[in-house]
Amino acid sequence: MTMDKSAPRFQAGSMSLPEDAGEITAMFSCDDFLEIYTENETYRVKSPEAVDPEVTNPNAPWVSSKSSGFGSASDIVARVLLQGSDMIGAGGVSIPEDKKRVILRQLHTCKEALLACETVRQRVTESAHEIIDDISKNGVDIEHGRHVKNLPQVPNLEEDAGAFLINIKRAIVSVCYLASYFLPLPNKDNNLEHLKKSVEKLSSDKYEKLLNSLGEFIPGTKHLIELRNYQEHPGEKVTLIENFTITPKNEVCYPVWYLKGKKPESIVTSMKSAIDFSISLSETMLVHYLFASMESRFPYYLEVIPDDDIDPIKPIRHRVSIDIGSIHSGK
Repeated sequence: MTMDKSAPRFQAGSMSLPEDAGEITAMFSCDDFLEIYTENETYRVKSPEAVDPEVTNPNAPWVSSKSSGFGSASDIVARVLLQGSDMIGAGGVSIPEDKKRVILRQLHTCKEALLACETVRQRVTESAHEIIDDISKNGVDIEHGRHVKNLPQVPNLEEDAGAFLINIKRAIVSVCYLASYFLPLPNKDNNLEHLKKSVEKLSSDKYEKLLNSLGEFIPGTKHLIELRNYQEHPGEKVTLIENFTITPKNEVCYPVWYLKGKKPESIVTSMKSAIDFSISLSETMLVHYLFASMESRFPYYLEVIPDDDIDPIKPIRHRVSIDIGSIHSGK
């Protein structure tokens, strides 16, 4: 049965964001949904076709909902997704539509994983800082001169640390999988060490910069993946996560994680560093994938936006541009 094309579901729709949402600063379309960004929030919109793909309801609605408390002002949203989407869509960058959709989906996956990490980081950091402030002001409760009573603890630290490491690994894997949509590679490498070996087998000088960059990022990604793997599968190596503790010198030690036998790292500091590292990994590798695969008669280059010109509402840092001077000079 063919549905009447005058049915409400086929008519143009309109929507408005909540009054306190702020101005729309960016949009991103992916598969069956649209994301609308304000400075500090994300709203996801689904069309009647996405809600009812089998076309069974003539009154199938448009549906919108707030999906995140992070918006275009987030470095993760801006530099991983919006900046990457702009690069993929730059005029003259030729990527087949089917591959472009998958690339955008992988960038979105990376963005979502890092936002999950950021949510955990904020929660753990806020709790840890509250405890630190309280201890700084009031000290710890000592009973009978020797019993440190009710040493404060960050709630659910083990679970939050696990969730963080799962999602940081997920972000790294999504960056690795991106390579196969730009380069003649199978979609099988889920870490940078394996990916580097696969790229080396292509035996082409045009991948030299990509290989150098992979080598620079491998130690950091390997460390984060090992923290996750040896938490999930402990053996001779095991990831240890410690809340606030008292040292042998009767000093308060802040929450740390580490591989057994290695130097402990502050969880609060390490989470922030891991997110910043992963943002840089995502944007850097995308640029290398793009330029290593680019076949264009136009002289493209990576434009770095000066710090003073970065828009805090959408803080992208790079864009793909054409060197107009080279075209005019005939170089």
